[in-house]
Amino acid sequence: MPRTPISALRRPKWLIVAVAVSICLGSQTAQAAPKYNNSLDWVPADAVFYSASLRMKEQIDIVAKSNAWQKLKNLPSVQMGWSLAQMGMMSQRQQIDAYLNDPQNQELISLVCDAFSNEFFVYGDQTSTDFLDVMLRTLNAIQYGSMMADMHGQRDENVSARIILNSLDAQRDKLNAPGITFGFKLTDAKQAQNQLKRLEQIAQGPLNSQPKLSGRLKRATVGGSEYLTLELDGSLVPWDQIPWKDLEEKPGQYNDLKAKLRALKVVVSLGVRGDYLLLNIGSSTSALASIGSGKLLADEPEFKPLAKFASQRLVGISFVNKSMLKALSDPKRELDQAVQIVEQVLPGAGLPQEINDRILKDTRELMGELKGIMPEPGSQLQFSFLSPLGVEGYTHNWTVNTMADGSKPLTLLEHVGGHANRLAVAAEVRTIAPYHWVQTPNRHFPVEPHWLFPGMQFLPFRLRTTVAARWPLAHTPASSLEDARESVSWTELIGVSELRAYFPDSVIFKERMAGLAKSITAVKAPGSLPNARR
Repeated sequence: MPRTPISALRRPKWLIVAVAVSICLGSQTAQAAPKYNNSLDWVPADAVFYSASLRMKEQIDIVAKSNAWQKLKNLPSVQMGWSLAQMGMMSQRQQIDAYLNDPQNQELISLVCDAFSNEFFVYGDQTSTDFLDVMLRTLNAIQYGSMMADMHGQRDENVSARIILNSLDAQRDKLNAPGITFGFKLTDAKQAQNQLKRLEQIAQGPLNSQPKLSGRLKRATVGGSEYLTLELDGSLVPWDQIPWKDLEEKPGQYNDLKAKLRALKVVVSLGVRGDYLLLNIGSSTSALASIGSGKLLADEPEFKPLAKFASQRLVGISFVNKSMLKALSDPKRELDQAVQIVEQVLPGAGLPQEINDRILKDTRELMGELKGIMPEPGSQLQFSFLSPLGVEGYTHNWTVNTMADGSKPLTLLEHVGGHANRLAVAAEVRTIAPYHWVQTPNRHFPVEPHWLFPGMQFLPFRLRTTVAARWPLAHTPASSLEDARESVSWTELIGVSELRAYFPDSVIFKERMAGLAKSITAVKAPGSLPNARR
């Protein structure tokens, strides 16, 4: 029997080891590296709103070192106010010193300063949208319901309470504690752990002295982190003190609502996860358990504009999705409420039924037409970051408003009237705006951009006027020959050489279409401008 080489026997073992190592390395590289180095690296995608303030201490330090702050501090009125404040504290000096000399209080003050130095954020899940929607609908019901009751002379002491209960009963499936999470980024998480133990010791006594609250404050491990939790529920509220039977319009009308209210739960959780101090309010701790797992908010399409600036020194991020904005303000819902008001008012107006029907029909048609031009709420994203010139910010709004779109291109140099005026405008721009972006159509592009007529800019004035008066593709068709003559008189395109003469210190960009320069732009900005086409 031929011998099997020892190397052949070892090869499978080495193969297994290699596969295991590659799997481990692969799993490590598969994990996405943090993009932002803040809470966006783990906030879940189901957040309907998110707001973060970052680099607070850095911003304060910048202000404190500024000349403006120094001048403000030296103002006589400020100096006098500070002196008065110091004098006012002198009477409490002993108590203040005693508080500040306590090591635990010193650590608490250090923790508060630390918590508001780096990052503070808040976000909420879909239950916060549901909660807001229920509250706003209930407020609207109180407003319109009370008005209807007054108009029909039916106002009594139970009307407002009945309106509230009817509104809550109609939306009882959405009645839950809003899921909201607050967070603070820390540089020393141990301080937070120590203060949580201190808080637990202080709170246990008063809570345990109340039979209904005893044992509700406890420690719980959620998602690998320990939290101090306080669980409350609807049984703590004296619902039986509400005169249900007096408010019911039929027996047992609010039985389901009462059961829902008694079963409501609110869990308040406070703990440290990594280098963040988190405070969560919700019907359970499930929101804390989902942190860092699954799809992230930062991976949503709306955050693509922010991803381009991930390396910048971000100081503020704010996001609200479509469902939250719709709950806050829905014009279409308000139009429906207007129809409902008309429906309720008309029967008591004393008009013939035929007139009532016509009014109601016209109202419904009008509201239907208005709905067609109402904007459809869309998500909104805002962010800002520190730049060499101060703070730079951007806003992105996905609201759909096509029916009421009145936007039009903004132009400047080709409409100021001749070389002298263009020279004056360019000089003014360079004086008041050291950094600028001035765009104008290129005279040498084969199609004139205002009237979309080939070569129109090269025609004699009389022919240009004729084209402006009759050509159907103009952006703004002329109402008369005189109107056409006026438009042509004030429109004079320029080329690259002229634009460079007006802005000699700027970079000239060429926006191309089919290889030809359609428009030209004079740009001057801090630093270098890569890929510039001069």
